Amino acid sequence: MASIRIERAHRFNLKEARHAVTHLAEKLAERFDIDWNWHRNTLKFQRSGVSGCIEVQRGSSPSMSNWAS
Repeated sequence: MASIRIERAHRFNLKEARHAVTHLAEKLAERFDIDWNWHRNTLKFQRSGVSGCIEVQRGSSPSMSNWAS
């Protein structure tokens, strides 16, 4: 199982960061037919062969991980 971890610094407050990540999830869903949902401040996504999450934190770096199955 492959694992990828990406961290990116940002200056957004929590509401803005969640909005940006939601927009990303919507685009990924359109393009790759993924399912996604929020669990607190973590967006979880999945489809056949891949699953992962994006954890959002205020004014720091969200951390994104995904795992191919």
